[in-house]
Amino acid sequence: MSEEKKSKGQYSEVVEYLSDKLVSELPEQAQVLEIDGDNCSLLEAFQQIVGKGYLSAPVYTIDHKTKKKHYCGFLDTRNLVAWVVFAYDEKNITPSLQEIVHHGIKRVDVAIDGVTVNYLARSHPLKPVAADDKILHAMSVLSARGCHRVPVLDADGNIKKLITQYSMIEYLYKHRASYSHVFAKTIGSLDLGKSPVIAVQNSVLTIEAFQQMERNNLSGIAVLNDDGQIIGATSGADLKLFLQFSVRASLDLTIMQFLNMIRQESLRATVPVLVCEETSTLGAVIAKLAATREHRIFVIDTSKSFKPIKVISLSDILAAIVAEDPQK
Repeated sequence: MSEEKKSKGQYSEVVEYLSDKLVSELPEQAQVLEIDGDNCSLLEAFQQIVGKGYLSAPVYTIDHKTKKKHYCGFLDTRNLVAWVVFAYDEKNITPSLQEIVHHGIKRVDVAIDGVTVNYLARSHPLKPVAADDKILHAMSVLSARGCHRVPVLDADGNIKKLITQYSMIEYLYKHRASYSHVFAKTIGSLDLGKSPVIAVQNSVLTIEAFQQMERNNLSGIAVLNDDGQIIGATSGADLKLFLQFSVRASLDLTIMQFLNMIRQESLRATVPVLVCEETSTLGAVIAKLAATREHRIFVIDTSKSFKPIKVISLSDILAAIVAEDPQK
């Protein structure tokens, strides 16, 4: 991006507002699920996470000397995307969660008995913040690729609450009146989003969509019709639903049939794919993301052609704001 295109001070009002706001002001989470890495098998750990409808959970061990918790990292269900593909290739069926874990550990390049909860959690290390840290600092940590949540630790090193990318977006939307000028700017003028858009045709088999997600290390991709128009998208929420309600042979359905099946099975109210245009305002984009709890919105060229040209993720928005933080 050229210096001329990246206008300085685009988010200055937001940065100024957040400059003295503390992490302690962010809302508390109702409950934080923690996994005992010493006494929990991989299957039991994933069953806990999936059963409670989460995408990940922090894993801890107990220090025998201090008797205090030591956090290894997060156990993340996104790791299971690659395992689903591997298990399917081995047995040519839609695997259950038990089969996914059973076959998936063979894919890891260590001895099978070494693929433990603690081992996998270390690949997603915790990046904690303190309650008296600035919100801009927490936002900077969350804007990094692959970081979807950060823990807030108390004085004893225990997790007090988790801050997610979505909670940051929700906070930005709640206080929008304090930086209305920024929210009135268009996506085009802010140059938000990434291209090209990773997508699959609606006629491809679900297993092919999973393979595409694995190759690109994504939890969600766009779904296009034969004319290249965006008609849907997968998400991390769909991955959770698949793990909860996997149906034999469902990976042999087309991706749209698959999404309809798991959403109906779970009684989840489906959200139409989120789209905007280059002329849409940042405020409108954040309002949609805050209302739907989706993690990405697609930029289409025109409302008539409906072809996606970019995708804006929550981390894209957070990264753009913290890039102007003078303390970063």
